[in-house]
Amino acid sequence: MLDDEEISKLATCESEREIEKHDGELMQILAKWFDKPLSELPEKQRRHAGLYIKKWSELSPGERRACATEADRKIQQTIALRFQQARREQEGLPSDRFAQRAMQDGFDKATREKDGERDFESEIEEVNMLVERCMELARKEALTIADWIEITGIGRGKHGAYLVKRKSVSFIKWERSLIAGWPPSNQADMERENETAPLSFPCQPARLIQFIDTLPVEIHAFRVPDAFRQAVTEIVQATDATPQVPGNVLETTTANEAEQAATSTPATTQETPRTGAKAEIQRKRAAFINEFQGMWSKINGDLGDAARNGLALAANARHGFWRVGPALNWADERGRIKREKAEQFVRANRDSELSILIQAMLDRK
Repeated sequence: MLDDEEISKLATCESEREIEKHDGELMQILAKWFDKPLSELPEKQRRHAGLYIKKWSELSPGERRACATEADRKIQQTIALRFQQARREQEGLPSDRFAQRAMQDGFDKATREKDGERDFESEIEEVNMLVERCMELARKEALTIADWIEITGIGRGKHGAYLVKRKSVSFIKWERSLIAGWPPSNQADMERENETAPLSFPCQPARLIQFIDTLPVEIHAFRVPDAFRQAVTEIVQATDATPQVPGNVLETTTANEAEQAATSTPATTQETPRTGAKAEIQRKRAAFINEFQGMWSKINGDLGDAARNGLALAANARHGFWRVGPALNWADERGRIKREKAEQFVRANRDSELSILIQAMLDRK
């Protein structure tokens, strides 16, 4: 079968006449030879078969014919793209790779329907969620594909440049042969678009917002209700600032208990362990910054941008607390931790649980 480099060799064209020249050329060259072994082919036919149908000897005549048809289709498609690019440059027209993709998708869809294949385009509905439902979903610890469909109105299947599946929403990557047909500036953007991280389910509401907001402008294909976005933002801001006490707790908490919770020190801000489990070290935002800004100089900015940079997803706990271990691991993976400062912390607090946690992080390097 053809690979991208072989197609590119045959795909250099300067006019529409060249496109016509290559129309079904491989089929014409090999038409009388599909039922022959490679050794019996004339030199020209043997060269083309060896170049474009590499497993000739392992295939049946029908399979060889199918390979030649597919090779001609790819050659024709790539030549057409090259011609269109040359025409854009000659006429000074703006390049629009997404319009090009939409046109090709339309052609592919028509071909599938003609062949009786099923269409897997996403079904789309207008979203009309009540504010109360938006707030309910924003408070969920983990959203599923069902929640995604309700929030965005985009069902499973192909939606523009994206594929919506039960476990993820991901960018449909550009093919290498297509990338090669564009100028370097477009190629760089296309390579970056291919690196777009998918949204995996289950996910936190903040992660869903982050995914939608950080998509490149050209492929910003999804929207959420304003009420849902506002609710998620308020929840993240609340957990970044002061502890939020749930309503049912507020009803039964005495004034003395509330005062004690508000004045608790960093050493006591730990999550109550489940039976048989070790307590996880947690800190409120201000205490967390004061304690670790020596080894993590950008901690204040990272916490402030936690909803967008992934830190909230990794380490945000309830009621204004941050999980120290996951947060430090997040920072260390991104080169934020100053090793010498972390080592100084360990030496100064040898017997503390924090020192053990930080030393384990340093030992992973």
